[in-house]
Amino acid sequence: MATSVRSQVADSGLIVSFIIDGRAFDPWTEEEGTGKHRRTGRLDVRIESVLRGALDQRPGEPFTLDIAQRANPDGTVQGYYGLWSNAPTATGTRLTAFCDGEVSDARAAFTDDHCDLLTRTEVVEEDLHIALALDNRGAQPDEILAEAARVRRQGGALLGRYVWVRTHSWLAESLDAFTQLMTIAEDPRTRPEARECYLVAAYEDATFTEAFSAEQEARLARALLRTALDPTAGELRTHILGTYLPNLIGEEPAARFTLDGVFAHEEALLQNVRDDVQRIPDAFPEALRVWLTGGDE
Repeated sequence: MATSVRSQVADSGLIVSFIIDGRAFDPWTEEEGTGKHRRTGRLDVRIESVLRGALDQRPGEPFTLDIAQRANPDGTVQGYYGLWSNAPTATGTRLTAFCDGEVSDARAAFTDDHCDLLTRTEVVEEDLHIALALDNRGAQPDEILAEAARVRRQGGALLGRYVWVRTHSWLAESLDAFTQLMTIAEDPRTRPEARECYLVAAYEDATFTEAFSAEQEARLARALLRTALDPTAGELRTHILGTYLPNLIGEEPAARFTLDGVFAHEEALLQNVRDDVQRIPDAFPEALRVWLTGGDE
């Protein structure tokens, strides 16, 4: 069964990094019928490197991009208003574009029609280097998981999505493989962005595509709880306790999971979770709280 998660590295036929050398924008004008404001502009750019695919423009060759940006009347951008609306355009900014590869002219490629993600190069540079090295040598799922473990302190969300997509079929077939990735995900040493990516990807595929067995879902539940107990989890803890775990176990948890099934040989984890329930009962929705305490609050 296919995963619901998408990886820009796995899906893109053209990946390019470039730098903005200058810019000029026209004034903002009101966009009819949308309540948004819009402006057009021109960017002077140079390609730094073509990391995947083919491009007409050569590295170091200057050219001009015509772009458009949309925003709220107060200048804020809330959500996706178009590829360039969310992108920084200050002179000196380095960007990386993840495109479909259907066109080879950057002026057409760096548009909503052909580009899925446009982000600061420094945010994805290390992840991209690791993922492309794996992809270019045709690394097998076990090699990819081993690399994810090795670089757990470095790899972020871009690498996390790549790891999930490239190993998903194996993860769905193998409890041991799934356990390996959940061990990485619950490890406090793992970079927070990757940690969240692995847990959310597993949660989405478990709840939306029903890709995993009951044993794998139980392992995911333990990983979510271990992460929620971690004082460094921050906002992720709120999402785990308020959304991910309640949805995973269902409205009648006992009918889907038994405490013995989820916490077999994990008595210390169960006790730590129960201690947490006692300390902060309001952090746990009622059904989750009753399930975890066995109804004895």
